[in-house]
Amino acid sequence: MSAPVAPTKTAETTGPKVGARWPIAAGATLALAVLAAVILISLLHLRRQIFEQIASRDGETLDALAAQQFLNDKGNESVTNLNDASEQLQLAFEISLQLTNVIGVRLFSPAGQFVTADPAWITEASLSAEDLKLLRTGRPVSHFVPRAHPEEHDLLADTNSPSVPLLEINVALREGGTNQLAGIAQFLMNGSSIAREYAEMDWHLAIQGALTFAISGTILTAGFILSFGRVRKANALLAERTSNLLKANRELALAAKTTAIGAVTSHLIHAGR
Repeated sequence: MSAPVAPTKTAETTGPKVGARWPIAAGATLALAVLAAVILISLLHLRRQIFEQIASRDGETLDALAAQQFLNDKGNESVTNLNDASEQLQLAFEISLQLTNVIGVRLFSPAGQFVTADPAWITEASLSAEDLKLLRTGRPVSHFVPRAHPEEHDLLADTNSPSVPLLEINVALREGGTNQLAGIAQFLMNGSSIAREYAEMDWHLAIQGALTFAISGTILTAGFILSFGRVRKANALLAERTSNLLKANRELALAAKTTAIGAVTSHLIHAGR
């Protein structure tokens, strides 16, 4: 009778170390990196939307002001026909008088071609196809340039002049009660106030993002530590049970071997008699 073979200890000696901590650090680091990326992308998207709303707000205000000014000028007959470029320039001049940060005005035809500018040293420019499409629907179009080069808009500016914030607002000029586009007035305005508003908004968004990351990251890290702690406990319990099972298997094999040796010895004794 052959004795049973004792099981090897490969599973016990080559299994994962219960005390290993690198999976917790690696998992937490990866999760925090993903969290940071999601927060950053969300904040950048929110920032773009807020900035567009701020610029559009001034455009809508100026568009309403232009419509009201045209009605006033038409009532006192200072402006009678917006199809005339001189009448459009007069209207733009009347609007500029009510504002304190207008640098200059450009006039464009309904087809988007440059007509004239005031003051005369304002450079010529062109409208993009996308802006022209929106203006033809009656919507004002605003663009904020945080670092505009003065020489691109002012013929008298020095080529080495420092960049300045510039707000560009395009307003569709229409006869009252009609949808026919008579022309386009582009107001070039000092954008310092919007630049300060943007800077304050960036600061608030940065604080909000940092707090969100700190709170979410703390909760996420705590969850990882708790989860991995439970996994480690489960692995430790599994290793303990495996060790007990291997020990019982060895004891069983030893008992079987002892029994077999005793049987053989007894047989030999009886055979010698």
